[in-house]
Amino acid sequence: MIPQKYYGVVLSAVLSIMMGLLMSGIVTALNTGFDTGYISRWLNAFVIVVPIAFVSILLLGPIARKIAAALTKSESKVDGKISTVFEKQIIWKIFKGTSLILLLHIIEVIAFGGLFWLGANIADVGTIEGASSFIDYLYFSVLSYTSSGLSDLYPTGTLRILASIQALIGFTMIAWTAAFLYKYTADNS
Repeated sequence: MIPQKYYGVVLSAVLSIMMGLLMSGIVTALNTGFDTGYISRWLNAFVIVVPIAFVSILLLGPIARKIAAALTKSESKVDGKISTVFEKQIIWKIFKGTSLILLLHIIEVIAFGGLFWLGANIADVGTIEGASSFIDYLYFSVLSYTSSGLSDLYPTGTLRILASIQALIGFTMIAWTAAFLYKYTADNS
């Protein structure tokens, strides 16, 4: 039996396995459909998703607990109201900060999507195979930024380097965002 002090880690592992299995199966089916190679693609995606989900749950768990606590607390006591108002102010600050960071991530994805489009259609330094509209370039940009790599589109030529750079930037920025939110939440506990 695992000691009680590891409850948070065990819970994170169980949740990441359950959600990883479910979400990787759904996303793989939506992106590639059901055929003879579906199970193999699903398991490959699952192996990638679970560690990311595990770390995300560990880092974002404290924020989720604070939000849930703020949304479910009773305000019937006077000192309880003070505590709840303070917690709601912290939650609001976290929400505003998270929204701003999410907006910045979206701007980065759109900017890279534009760079992919320009590189393929104007500068002619490569192509995104399978892309026929700007939405396809944005779609590829999201997948590259999040480093998921699951796509029916792929870069050729110099755009391969741009896609690699975007994946590194995206991975770094997403990890930095999680670390920033974790630290901010821990400092305001």
